[in-house]
Amino acid sequence: MRNKRSFIAHRRHVFYNPISESKIHKIIRELQLPENAVVVDIGCGNGEILVRIAKEYAIHARGVDICEATIQQAVRRGQGMQDIHFEHMDAQKFIQKIAPNSVDLVICTGSSHALGGYEKSLQVLIPLLKKNGQMLFAEGYWKQKPHSEYLQYLHASENDYYSHWQNVDVAIKHNLVPLYSHTASEEDFDNYEWLYSRSIEDYVIENPEDEDNEDMLKHIRLWRKNYLRYGRDTLGFALYLFRVISL
Repeated sequence: MRNKRSFIAHRRHVFYNPISESKIHKIIRELQLPENAVVVDIGCGNGEILVRIAKEYAIHARGVDICEATIQQAVRRGQGMQDIHFEHMDAQKFIQKIAPNSVDLVICTGSSHALGGYEKSLQVLIPLLKKNGQMLFAEGYWKQKPHSEYLQYLHASENDYYSHWQNVDVAIKHNLVPLYSHTASEEDFDNYEWLYSRSIEDYVIENPEDEDNEDMLKHIRLWRKNYLRYGRDTLGFALYLFRVISL
């Protein structure tokens, strides 16, 4: 149900995260990838970020996602492009197939949960990178101390996220150099969340026969309420560009 709901909720989004299109475009320009760079995208969603990087640079690219429907979208987006491939697969199993020190850029945008969280993801992904390799990582962060009721709703703890500066500091402790970052503005987040909830509301009207409609509406309306009451002021989202330290 979670994958189905997420796929429906994101059907009007260009990217599966609240960072604006202009900010993503700018950070893609900052990558400065070498010709024939090897790029992997963990939790690639609809493949839009990887496809845009492939249009900007000559790369060998692979993306993976656990949701089959989003991978089908990604395959359609990458149709006709050389050296870009998408796989429907568990992220951890996919990573096991990648040789250490073989990747120029690893991408993980809003998918750290698939690898056990932010810091665990860094530990798993860093060994894949070549000397001077880069990591494009998007992660949530607390803008302020989260309310206990919000944590209860999320089934989360305060330790599940760091602050923005702590996200950078943790990366530095893992021998990454921070090169660039963008955060989702309040407007970015509002646009993302309202499209997210409306897509479910519209889907239910368009598909009245779907037996999951009642559960999806119950979920999304509670989600919207908690976003407006707590999340809007509490949870941020940032895109980070890191480089492995060359010792």
